[in-house]
Amino acid sequence: MARYETEASLYNIPIALRLRGKLNIEAAQAGLQEIVNRHEVLRTSFPEVGDGTIQDIAAEMEVPFAMAEIREDELDQVLREQATATI
Repeated sequence: MARYETEASLYNIPIALRLRGKLNIEAAQAGLQEIVNRHEVLRTSFPEVGDGTIQDIAAEMEVPFAMAEIREDELDQVLREQATATI
């Protein structure tokens, strides 16, 4: 990726959601996983092979799912850290 863009988080869009009420964690995780299952673009990478780059679409990809309670004054920093983290 650095071959084309040097900033790893260039295309990331960090957002925060305020949820009210009881969250069904299993349903949220399953819903996110289903979105990734249905959309090839979310499972696509571009590894360098030899002197070129190929498109690789993973048949399956398990989506990591984590939750955290974050104070409002910490939110901007946490979003920035998550948006620039590399997988």
